[in-house]
Amino acid sequence: MPRISGPAGAGGKLLRRYQFTAKRLVTATPAELLYIDSADNHTTGNGFGASPRPFRFQEEVNRMVALSNEIKEIFTKTKVMPMATASKSGVPNVAPMASIQLVADDTVWIMDNYMQKSLENLKENPVVALYFYDQESKRCFQIKGATEVKTSGPDYERFRDQVKAKSDKYPAKSLIIIKISDVFECTPGKEAGKKVL
Repeated sequence: MPRISGPAGAGGKLLRRYQFTAKRLVTATPAELLYIDSADNHTTGNGFGASPRPFRFQEEVNRMVALSNEIKEIFTKTKVMPMATASKSGVPNVAPMASIQLVADDTVWIMDNYMQKSLENLKENPVVALYFYDQESKRCFQIKGATEVKTSGPDYERFRDQVKAKSDKYPAKSLIIIKISDVFECTPGKEAGKKVL
C-alpha cells in the first residue's frame, strides 16, 4: 500500500507519515494532511516543505467507484449541491456549490469562486462529501471522495473558461477535483444510509 513519509527530525524522529487508500486518508499523527499545489507541483502546508517523493494524486488512487446512470441523471439535474468539509481538528463546514460538473463516472469538478473556509479545510483535510436531491423522484444520494486542488494546467483552464463564459464576474480561482470513493443512499426509508457503491 502506498505510503508517504516526511524527512526525519532531531534524533531521527519521523515527523510525518501518511497512508492513502481509495477509501480514506489516514494520518499516523494529528498532523496536517497534504495539499497539492499544482502550480509548482510540490507538497505544501505540511510543515516540512517538499517531500522526497511528492504526493501524486493519480498514482495514489488505486480504485474509484463509477456512478450508475440513475445516480448520474440525478446528479446532473441538481443545480446547487451542499459540499461538506472538515478541518484537521474535525470542525465541519458546509457550503453550496453551483459551478459543478460531472466529467467522468468517478470524477467531479468544482470551480472555486468564493471558497474561504472550504478551501482552508481542503488544505488540511482533502476528504469531502456532496449531497444531491431530485425533487421529482424524491431520490437523493451522498458521494464522498478525496480532492486535488489545481490553480493551473489544461483542466483548470478548460473549466475556468467555461465558468467565465457564463459571466466574467466569477473569479474562478481554482479547480477542485473530486475522485469519488463512496456513494450512499439518502432517500428517506429503510435503505437510507446504505452504501450503494
